[in-house]
Amino acid sequence: MKIKIAQFVIITILYTTNASADLESGLVAMKKKEYKTAAKEFELAAKEGIPTAQNLLGTLYAEGNGVDKSYDKALVWYRKSANQGNGDSMEKIANFYANGYGVKQDMLIAIDWYRKSLEAGTFAILILNGHNGNKLSYSTDDKQITDDSQIKEVINQAQDHLRRKAEQGDVNAQVNLGCMYFSSLLGVPDNLQASQSQALGWFLKAAEKGNIAAQRLLGFIYEFEIGVDRDEIQAEKWYLLAANQGNADSQYSLALIYSGNLNMKYPKEKTVLVNISKAKEWALKSAKQNYVVAESLLGILLLKYGNTDTEYTDAIFWLNKAAKEADVSAFVLLGDAYLSGKGVIQNYIQAITWYRNAIDISDSNIAFARLGKIYEDGLGVPKDSVQALQLYERASESNYDVSLNVKIAQMYENGIGTIKNGSKAFQYYAKVAAIKDDVESMKKIQEAFEKGLLDQKIDFEKAKYWKERINQSADTK
Repeated sequence: MKIKIAQFVIITILYTTNASADLESGLVAMKKKEYKTAAKEFELAAKEGIPTAQNLLGTLYAEGNGVDKSYDKALVWYRKSANQGNGDSMEKIANFYANGYGVKQDMLIAIDWYRKSLEAGTFAILILNGHNGNKLSYSTDDKQITDDSQIKEVINQAQDHLRRKAEQGDVNAQVNLGCMYFSSLLGVPDNLQASQSQALGWFLKAAEKGNIAAQRLLGFIYEFEIGVDRDEIQAEKWYLLAANQGNADSQYSLALIYSGNLNMKYPKEKTVLVNISKAKEWALKSAKQNYVVAESLLGILLLKYGNTDTEYTDAIFWLNKAAKEADVSAFVLLGDAYLSGKGVIQNYIQAITWYRNAIDISDSNIAFARLGKIYEDGLGVPKDSVQALQLYERASESNYDVSLNVKIAQMYENGIGTIKNGSKAFQYYAKVAAIKDDVESMKKIQEAFEKGLLDQKIDFEKAKYWKERINQSADTK
């Protein structure tokens, strides 16, 4: 195992733009401790989108070197860098939430960012030392720990330290020790020797004493079935306790539950009834605390369930606010608003602009699909089936929406936006059939094998197989 722990993870990239010179000049100035010069150079490169420069500029703001210290500005630059896959920035965002630097302390968000940093190849451990939240003194700047035994020793020391404090009734230590066990369930290396029951036990002890982070985590655990059976009543209970203490993330989670949007498989019988009025109420409370995802959720709730022009106007206000924080879902929703004319004057060009913003930031498959429809129908642009197909295919790369993939299959089958291509059409029908058991797609595949269509050879055995699949699918519905 090779693990890197560093304040600055500097990746050398050969850029062909002037931004590379700015980055290099900034690094030279930084080595000389000429921080004001470094900040100016990094900012030039950061605005050109270079993630390393964004990360370093964030650190200057976090430490107040060469600029006025500002956790808010540091977080803005760390997010921009993290959105481009910079693992070091992800770890720093995690530290901000773990220690409450410029944000409300939220262990769940911290764990999530630590997990992302691991996936990006940066090693990070969620270890807090008592009340002040400082990491234990094990990190070494710009060095590597490659020995598994050294890593285990650091972790064991942290566990022992926190356990002693937790057993003495230290609430913060109880939460942090629980997080060490809990984090293994979210993808942290197995060195932590985590135990689901131990994580729950420590969280319960802290939550019963009114600790917001523990209450929030218990809500999350019960909502998403992490080591326990899913229980919406328990999730609601713990979220409410944290939300009533002003925790924005728990307020947002309640809004999601009451809106019915849990981003998970729904049970046959929901134990917490959908309540749009409560969803709006909690989303508003969270949004008023500048919780960006709540701003987007409130926007969509007001657009979807609003009944007055005032609600639609408020929706656009909250979506614009979220968009200023580079929230991709807000970009897409604003595009939808301009496309439909709901809450704003209908404007196809504005819709296209918002969708392209979403693509520029995150390659949003929804935005690709929306743009494909715009070009297919000629809304504000000339009709262009070729462009539409290209956009639909980009959208389908990480989207298994039945209608989207069937549309692409039909375009290849009928030569719309391309020459007829039976094998490509078959490929998309098969994709939908495999993932979603879509009956119409399975019928296309069965017919292809029966009649030799879509560039397939006649194969009655395969045709029989797909006919049986169709019958089985019909029986289960």
